[in-house]
Amino acid sequence: MNGKLGRLYEYFMGFLFPNVCQLCNNTAAYREEGYVCEKCRQQRTKISEPFCYVCGIQLNGNFEGIERPLCAQCREMPPYFDWARANSLSEGNVYQAILYYKYSHKVWFEHWLGKLLIETAQTYLDPADWDVIVPVPLHPSRKRKRGYNQAERLGRILSKSLNIPIKEIYRVVNTPAQASLNRV
Repeated sequence: MNGKLGRLYEYFMGFLFPNVCQLCNNTAAYREEGYVCEKCRQQRTKISEPFCYVCGIQLNGNFEGIERPLCAQCREMPPYFDWARANSLSEGNVYQAILYYKYSHKVWFEHWLGKLLIETAQTYLDPADWDVIVPVPLHPSRKRKRGYNQAERLGRILSKSLNIPIKEIYRVVNTPAQASLNRV
């Protein structure tokens, strides 16, 4: 939105949701930042090399000369995917924002989480290698309970940024939530 209508919308949203960080409640933060202040955005542990080539977990130690280092879990029990990458460790402010976004309907966090996703994709992926983005589907009953599919919404942000089409698939079996499962 632009012009007078856009300014009116921003004013109204600012009235409903004051421009304060939704993590620390102390510092000014704005919608385009996901209402997360600079200090809270910086308080995260960014994953950097060395990391497991398969699951992307941060590794400790010297892996110099090893082209594709693996963590103990991926060596002992390889997962059913080729590889994964994450921007930051799932702790502190990142973890809190994910929980708020996923389970508490605080969708404004998707601006910040989407930026982290785009940053990671631009670092590790070549969009020319992708045909389509397929977000993990939610069963209709779980989607009704949450009100939205966060993977689909973040997938759309990534799709728009990288100019890769998005394709929805549908879950027909109501399997247990991934958060309740272990790796086995």
